[in-house]
Parts: sequence; structure tokens; C-alpha cells
Amino acid sequence: MDRKKQIMLIDDNQITLRSVGKALEMNGYHNHQFCDPVMAVQNYDEEKYSVIVTDYRMPKMNGLDVLSSIRSKNRNAKFIIYTGFPDDALDKKIAQLGADSFYKPLNIERLINRLEEIHNNNEEEK
Repeated sequence: MDRKKQIMLIDDNQITLRSVGKALEMNGYHNHQFCDPVMAVQNYDEEKYSVIVTDYRMPKMNGLDVLSSIRSKNRNAKFIIYTGFPDDALDKKIAQLGADSFYKPLNIERLINRLEEIHNNNEEEK
């Protein structure tokens, strides 16, 4: 399986998780879906996942907590955090941490375009 197209997808809402996962699959991105952010962090493997796409508001850990935990394992991990609650301060914090932010409902075309940009940049860095 092409690591370039392997995404870790995290959202506590099963409907959103399945629908975003299906949209990613339809665009050639295989994804492992986690509804528990703690379990996702425990299963993170930098050799396996090229990008982490996560919801912001979740029980146990929010998207920034997930980012921090995974970045402690891999400081170069690529992140996209989405939320249904737009907030300029949160957007700034996400950007300062080197991640992308999106709002629900997700614009899948924009998400796919950003994933392609991330992957193309990763290829250029090699």
C-alpha cells in the first residue's frame, strides 16, 4: 500500500468519520478510522501514516492534544484539524503549530487538494 495515500482519520462522531473516510477512499486515500483519539495516538506509526486528519472537539482529547501527543513522537507529522465551531483564535493556534484547519461541513475537494499539496511537498523534500 502506498504510504503517500495512507491517512489517520480521527473523529468521535461515527457518521462524520464514515462519510469523510468514504470520501477519502473515493479519492484514492486509504484511511484508518478512529473514534477514540487516545486510541489513535496509541496506534500512531510515522512509517504508516503520511497525514493525520482529526476533528477538534472530542472527549478525552481535543485535536490540539492529539497534535501535541503525536508531534512528541514525530515532530514533522502533517496535520489537518477540522471543526464545526469556527474560531479565529483557534485558527491562529492551529496555524502556529504548523497544521491546516477546515470547517465542517468539510469541503472534500479542498481537503483533497490540500492532501495533494502536502504529499507533493513531502516528495520534494526527499
